[in-house]
Amino acid sequence: MLSSSSKKLYILGSQIECCTINNSKIGSFLPRAVSTTTENIENENFSYDVLTKPVSFKLFETNPYASHLKQVYPLTIYENDLTTEMLNILKTYTGNHYVRTNLNLLTNYDIDWDYINKLRSIIRGLYQHDLRPVCYRGLILSDIEIDYYKKKIGKCCYTNPFSSFTTENNLIFFGNATIILKTKPGNRLNIANVWKWSLYPDEMEAILSISSKVKILTVKK
Repeated sequence: MLSSSSKKLYILGSQIECCTINNSKIGSFLPRAVSTTTENIENENFSYDVLTKPVSFKLFETNPYASHLKQVYPLTIYENDLTTEMLNILKTYTGNHYVRTNLNLLTNYDIDWDYINKLRSIIRGLYQHDLRPVCYRGLILSDIEIDYYKKKIGKCCYTNPFSSFTTENNLIFFGNATIILKTKPGNRLNIANVWKWSLYPDEMEAILSISSKVKILTVKK
């Protein structure tokens, strides 16, 4: 087993969100049933260890949200067509709203499908000719999550929450893992550059949509 505290893990392919949650700031957004439990939790979405405190999120081979998803905006949205509502949705997500949104999706708790579908529809519909084919994401993975990735090499999975990337490899968050997302030429669906409308434009952020079908190519130290 790789040690998440001493190894740097590179996962090449299309990203699946797995993020260890073990600090008080993020943990405060967890459903009460998780944050107050005195017993370990193991279900189809995640596992939780009350002793070490991490929540380890699983990788889905089938789309768990298919019945809830709908395109509420046009499938072609040019940047000049972005409305005040759309811009507010993007700006809100790049603030702290992304924490609650993604944790609720990951733990299947109190999900705001109206907001989810609006954000997903913007990402899927936004037409950008300058999309980068490679994006990067730094994060912290538990040993359990690293093992989830290793078992899925060569397989297709669906992303469970929205996932933030950067288009610049020198801006990667320093964790114990780096995820490199490669997209096929001409495949603009499911990812969009949002840094122009972000609260933090210097991060050069791109968002990968919920329920994107991806393939894990390699996992390397």
